[in-house]
Amino acid sequence: MHCHANAALTPRGRARVFEAVEAGMTVSAACLAFGVSRRFYYRWLPRWQAQRHAGLTDASSRPRSSPQRLPLVDEAQIVALRRSLGWGADRLAACLGLPASTCHRVLRRHGLVTRARTIEPANRYEHAHPGDLLHLDTKKLGRIVGGPGHRATGDRRKRVRGVGWEVLHVAIDDATRLVYAEILPDETGATAAAFTERAVAWFAAQGVTVRRILTDIQTRSRVSGAPAIGRWCEDASVRPPSTIVV
Repeated sequence: MHCHANAALTPRGRARVFEAVEAGMTVSAACLAFGVSRRFYYRWLPRWQAQRHAGLTDASSRPRSSPQRLPLVDEAQIVALRRSLGWGADRLAACLGLPASTCHRVLRRHGLVTRARTIEPANRYEHAHPGDLLHLDTKKLGRIVGGPGHRATGDRRKRVRGVGWEVLHVAIDDATRLVYAEILPDETGATAAAFTERAVAWFAAQGVTVRRILTDIQTRSRVSGAPAIGRWCEDASVRPPSTIVV
């Protein structure tokens, strides 16, 4: 047991009980004064008489012998394989015909358990000045008509077919993370180009002059937004997405 040296029933507190009895107090009075039982007193009395203060320290609870412990030869083999091949507990167990938990305990006892991999901090890129790069993207959202659908309720009897989609158009400034977004009925070229024009105008009203645009819209086979956005960029003297698409 690991506890504070000045706690009531640790070696120092136990010693005070016996010292009080030796000073003339009765056993009952000393136990009452220090808040312990007579059973406590007589359980620790032989160790006090034999070793004084040293006998009042908690002994290890580890057994003197462990008949079920893995033989030292097998333990050495696990350690040797770990150091030479770098195998983990599961692979060592399969190779040696031992439980994986046994191999893991041996590796941990010898300090050979690999620590958890530290997660590297995100390598976040960021343009230095507002307007240097504007990200454009879209997200399709299913329309909700008459409350939640069968995916939420589990009831397919009342589902409405052919409700369709709405599209969330988003523009984010790379330096400030300032966001402009609209929910529009589609993501066609005309809609995307019109959204881009409104987004750039909104950023201009916030004091941000857009000089370059980044989008992956043209990589989507069913969307024709990129050519329209490209034409708008040429008219607005903004670097078009076709030159910096990722």
